Amino acid sequence: LNEMLSLIPEPDCGECSRDLGNADHAHAADNLPMHHCDPFDKMIIAQARREKLCIITGDNIFSRYDVSVFA
Repeated sequence: LNEMLSLIPEPDCGECSRDLGNADHAHAADNLPMHHCDPFDKMIIAQARREKLCIITGDNIFSRYDVSVFA
């Protein structure tokens, strides 16, 4: 795990957000195709798409969305 985590660049704390989601993310999650039925995973996908983030997951359903995935 440490080897995988070392591949992830450190964020610039000036641009870093600890926001766990907002109305924009919720609206985007609601408009996602129903590839995934888990509402929490859809929020993660929506937030990653909006914020241009990479998702680290072993769930192959995430790759059905237009989002960067590190599996």
